[in-house]
Amino acid sequence: YARHILTMTHGEEYVTNLEQKCRNFREKEGKDGFIGYVDDDDDEGGGDDDTFVTTDSYNVCLGATAVWIRAVDFVLERKEEEEEEESGDITYAMALTRPPGSSCNKTKVQW
Repeated sequence: YARHILTMTHGEEYVTNLEQKCRNFREKEGKDGFIGYVDDDDDEGGGDDDTFVTTDSYNVCLGATAVWIRAVDFVLERKEEEEEEESGDITYAMALTRPPGSSCNKTKVQW
């Protein structure tokens, strides 16, 4: 489900390219680690030189998205329970990640 949410934010091609870049580098190099900077493949110069991609970037994006989904679901589930109980309590959740798409549009990074 997290991948589906990512593709709604970034687009299927963008997410697939990131996934393939991470997996291909890991398979080709036989190790984890630094791949390059976001704008290394950007002909329009739309990136910067301090935002990097590693072999774990795709999995980190999925994990961060899953955390946001879980946080929202938790609050909504608790809200339903509280309405049934009429307790008046308010439930909060905090996801200590950047939200999916915080610096991107469907096809590229935005600064």
